[in-house]
Amino acid sequence: MNKFNNKTSISVENLGLRFYRNPNKAFTFQGMYRNIFEKKYHEKNSDEIYKWVWRNLSFNIQNGDIVAIMGPNGEGKTTLLRVLAGLLSADEGCSTLQHRPFLLSAGLGFRDELNGYENIRLGGLFLGLPLQELKSKTEEIAAFAELSEEDMQKPMKYYSDGMRARLVFSVATCSDQKILFLDEILGAGDAGFQRKARDRMNQVMNKASSIMLVSHSTQFVRETATKAMLLHNGQLTAFGDTEEVVREYENVCRKS
Repeated sequence: MNKFNNKTSISVENLGLRFYRNPNKAFTFQGMYRNIFEKKYHEKNSDEIYKWVWRNLSFNIQNGDIVAIMGPNGEGKTTLLRVLAGLLSADEGCSTLQHRPFLLSAGLGFRDELNGYENIRLGGLFLGLPLQELKSKTEEIAAFAELSEEDMQKPMKYYSDGMRARLVFSVATCSDQKILFLDEILGAGDAGFQRKARDRMNQVMNKASSIMLVSHSTQFVRETATKAMLLHNGQLTAFGDTEEVVREYENVCRKS
C-alpha cells in the first residue's frame, strides 16, 4: 500500500543503514577481496562485519510538521538526515520526499583554504543553490555574517569559530526551501548574533512546508517542534507528541 499522498511531505518505510564495525580492516587487501569475491563470507559473518546504525525506521511527516530528531550521541540522528537528503544510501527500506530536501549543517561543503567569497560559492553550490542566485546574494550574505571586506578576502582557516559559524549560517539560510533538514544549525556566533539568527531561522521555517531538525536542546525542541522522534539502540522508540518524546529522551539520558 502506498502511504504517500498530497498531505505527506516525507514517507519512510523500514529504513535501515549499517556501517563496517572495523572500516580500516574492511579496506585492507583481504577485506576488499572478500567484498568483491566472497559473498558467502559476508552473509555468514554479517553480524561480525557490520553494525546497524538503525533499522526498521518507518514514519510519515505531513506538510506543516516541524519534527525534532532526538537521542543520545551516536544514535545516527545526523546520519538519518544525510540518508534522507541523498548523501548516503540506505541498506534497507525506502524513503519518498515530495520536494528536493535542503540540508543545513554547519561546515558542510566549506573549505579552510578558500576565502569567504569562494566559500559562499562552494558551500552554496554544495547545498544546491544556483550560481546566479549566490552571486546576487554574496554581499547580503557577507553583511548578515558581520564580515568585513578584509575578512572576506582571508582564507577560512584564519577565521575565529564565531566568524566561521556566522558565515556558514548565513549561506545556509539565504534561500527559501520546501523541505528543510537542520542539523544543530542555531549554535552560530555570540548572543547578539544568535538573536538575529533565530529571527532569520523563524522566517525560513515559516516558508517551508516541512522541517526535520536535530537538536539536543529540549527547550528549543519544546518551543519549536510540532512533533518529535527518539532514536535509541538502533530503533525508533518514540514518535509523536513533542512533550512526551522529550520526557522519554530525558529519561534515557538519566539512565545512560
